[in-house]
Amino acid sequence: QFSTIRPTLFRERHGWCPYSERVWFALEIMGVPYDTIRIDNTGGPRPSYYGGGTTPQMKWEDGRTQSESMDLVYRLDEENPS
Repeated sequence: QFSTIRPTLFRERHGWCPYSERVWFALEIMGVPYDTIRIDNTGGPRPSYYGGGTTPQMKWEDGRTQSESMDLVYRLDEENPS
């Protein structure tokens, strides 16, 4: 269901979350190919495959999930040096 060749970003769907935007911008600026799934943080239904918790979260190519926007940006930076 999820890519094994690129990360999947779970971000807030309306663009109101600055933490989701931080990771999204980092992916775009670094030119990292990724998939994105928008999550409703306003109390609406969430997909059953979403593990819960807050956004942003990243499902990495190896299947592990990680959260905390700065931790995600640091990992992206480590794996994609300019």
